[in-house]
Amino acid sequence: MQYTGIQISNQSGRKKLIGYFKQLHKLDPIVKEFSDGGFRSYVFFLYAECENPSTKAWVVEVFEAEELFWFPYPFKLPKSFLVSKQKNDLRLKAQFIKALAVNDQEKLLDLQEFFNTINVSNKRLIGIKENIIQLFKELAEDRIIHNRLEILLKNGKKKAVSIKYLTTSDITRRVKYLKFTENIKN
Repeated sequence: MQYTGIQISNQSGRKKLIGYFKQLHKLDPIVKEFSDGGFRSYVFFLYAECENPSTKAWVVEVFEAEELFWFPYPFKLPKSFLVSKQKNDLRLKAQFIKALAVNDQEKLLDLQEFFNTINVSNKRLIGIKENIIQLFKELAEDRIIHNRLEILLKNGKKKAVSIKYLTTSDITRRVKYLKFTENIKN
């Protein structure tokens, strides 16, 4: 339960926990492989079960795709990536993991793909943009990535910005990618 950050002390906490694990199954595949002869898609969490058999302790069983667990390219994540409080936060962190888990030093966070998967009010969208900025700041503070990124717009224009000065007005639906560089000296 510490992993999810959800405290279970009443019926409401139990419902939040169940909702958290239900959200895992709604994530988009993290890895897709296409070839002429086939198609393969991996969702990280294949199975999740929560039960309280003794009324003293909850038992949670989660299976994850072994292929992703043994992914050959190691990457480091801040501790905040372990906890997600809502579905879109989980989707965003999965998008970051997808961007980080490539073998190139330069990474692309596909905002166009992410924004196409969510349908939220403007107020919640601002919260998601603030979350994007916070996650970039954490990655930079932990020296996982460099402190600069490049905003690549759908029309082909580019804008370089320091993560320290990144604002919600920089992150719009006109942005295709946020390009950043992994710090290989961590």
